[in-house]
Amino acid sequence: DIREQVAGSLRAQQAEDLMAAKADEMLAALANGTDFADAAAAVGAEAAEPAVMSRSGEGVDQFVMVSVFTAVKPTQENPTTGSTRNGVGGYTVFSLDAVIPGRPENLPLEQRDAGKLQLTDQAGIGDFVAFIKALRENAEVIINNDVLAQSDLL
Repeated sequence: DIREQVAGSLRAQQAEDLMAAKADEMLAALANGTDFADAAAAVGAEAAEPAVMSRSGEGVDQFVMVSVFTAVKPTQENPTTGSTRNGVGGYTVFSLDAVIPGRPENLPLEQRDAGKLQLTDQAGIGDFVAFIKALRENAEVIINNDVLAQSDLL
């Protein structure tokens, strides 16, 4: 009865393993100095044209965006390469050649001030959560299960 489910699951796992192996093979070729397009062709993949990616870019796969923006900053001589699962069920191998710093002076003053307030709020919330966590770890809590079991509390 479940033969097709098991076979489908095994095919999906084999496809996943094959994609991961091809991504690793491409990363190894890049580490050995192979051109990106040549490394992609060697594993049967297509190389997209280089593009500038921004954090607010629309149409960019979120998995790829997170991997690129959390990757180690490349140096002048050595680009940063990596791979990640993408949102369509495959793998994406990327090469990060440069990081272009943001220019906050290009933003309107109101937008910069709003950003500062947002960062301050985030820091405050993080401090508050850490404080509550420390209180819980150091507190002695006694839970009265009889009171909780009473139906009038539900």
